[in-house]
Amino acid sequence: MTADRENSPGRSRASEHLDAALIPGTRSVLQRSAAYLGSIVIAAVGYVDVDVVPRDLLITRRGSGAVVYRTAAGRGEEAEALLTAVRADLDRLTVEEFIREWSLTPES
Repeated sequence: MTADRENSPGRSRASEHLDAALIPGTRSVLQRSAAYLGSIVIAAVGYVDVDVVPRDLLITRRGSGAVVYRTAAGRGEEAEALLTAVRADLDRLTVEEFIREWSLTPES
């Protein structure tokens, strides 16, 4: 990364303005019940390390905490891989580039 990119208005890294995190997913009562029962069955057979809780990826504005984007991220390693990819792009791209690459709406 060059000094020009760091100091130019509008050319700062997206990670300076946006943050990404995994949060428990929003699911229907039926889906949450099925996931809960599934976790009991998995724990009963000895696979305690399995992450059965669905996660959502949440991208927010650092200054205000306003939600820019929310989507289902999957479970366990799948969700972690998505979060890692998003954070890498936030560190690599400007906000405009990030919005374009991830096909987010500019008004987000």
